[in-house]
Amino acid sequence: MGSAENEVVISTRRGSRLVEIFNPRILRDLLVRQPAEEFAVETEELLERIMKETRSKVRWRRIRGLAIIMTLIGVAGYLAFSAYAYTQTRFFIAENNGYVVIYQGIRESFGPFVFSREYQRTDIVVSELNTYQQQLVERSISGDSFADISEKLLILREVGK
Repeated sequence: MGSAENEVVISTRRGSRLVEIFNPRILRDLLVRQPAEEFAVETEELLERIMKETRSKVRWRRIRGLAIIMTLIGVAGYLAFSAYAYTQTRFFIAENNGYVVIYQGIRESFGPFVFSREYQRTDIVVSELNTYQQQLVERSISGDSFADISEKLLILREVGK
């Protein structure tokens, strides 16, 4: 009666027992890890079999880990290549050395990686365009395909005359 710890309370309900989980004795037993008992092998043959199984498990764990890493690297490479290939289906018009140029790719870059290249240099001089068109070319004009960007270039030529 004088103990500060609560007693284990087991209540029965139609044959099943419900142990009160919030009892301090039970919580302490769950949280404190008991030291493992010492394992003694009975024979050398059994020890060899256990060691062989352990080595096999370790080897397969390493192979499985390496396979997972290689798969993840492959998936990341495929996604990066697919994303780059998609960017190369886009075109935009921008200015380079005073001329209007058609670029293949997207204008953005990621660190040292540039996702565009000069596709076609035109004979249109940027300084000959009106100020609104110059601003458009300096900011770049995007297109979904080469045909789309060619139409926009024709409009730019006609308005610039």
